[in-house]
Amino acid sequence: MSRAVYIVSYPGSGRTWLGLMVGKAIDLHFGLELTSGKALLEGRFWLNPKVNMPEFHFVHADRPYLKAISKYRPQPEPKYRDAEIVFLARDPRDIIVSMFFKFSRRWEVIKVRRFTGTLSEFMRHEKYGIEGIVAYYNLWADAWTWQIHYEDMRENPNQELAWMLRQLGMTASPETLDEAVQFASFDNMWKLESTNFNAWLRETKKGDPESRRVRRGKVGGYVDYMTPDDIAFANEAMRGLDPYYGYGI
Repeated sequence: MSRAVYIVSYPGSGRTWLGLMVGKAIDLHFGLELTSGKALLEGRFWLNPKVNMPEFHFVHADRPYLKAISKYRPQPEPKYRDAEIVFLARDPRDIIVSMFFKFSRRWEVIKVRRFTGTLSEFMRHEKYGIEGIVAYYNLWADAWTWQIHYEDMRENPNQELAWMLRQLGMTASPETLDEAVQFASFDNMWKLESTNFNAWLRETKKGDPESRRVRRGKVGGYVDYMTPDDIAFANEAMRGLDPYYGYGI
């Protein structure tokens, strides 16, 4: 297959989780017998002669979290506009909390300067803040071919994984879906993280659950971290989000 598929997301949207489910399902379906984290999460499966799938990539296109909103491209790069896009969406209010802990607890892993301020400061930052996430989503609103939601994955991971695989030209058996979803369950990912399974999926500070790559994954968990003023600020930013994403206030 010659077409390319890009699964685009803002960091903190569940890319590692979805990628691990997809990788494990492909491994099982085609009998690849992969064991390494790098192969399962970063493997170029379409190059394997056993695999009949299009080229696909999980990307944080244009690394938006490293630039001010004024520096965003007016539209996605041509290579993305000419490809098939699956946009992995998550409520920006949950994303901003996830990103705060990445920048304050996992900064060495993601290779950025450590953020030493509060969540309130982070979510109002000109580069990292929630307004930037909303702007990034709006940039991609007219570009994606399909959309998959983190919230739907949490509610029905087998169904969403099956859908994602179909976009990549693969129909998985119920048994394959079950095993892939179980392998990428949060309980198992926590275990894998403690073994430094992959460059993305490795522990940084023992005893600090907020420093894990896989934290809680709770839908709407932002309310446990934000002050009432923070929630009001986040909700105001959400008013500018393209309604096609389906996130209300």
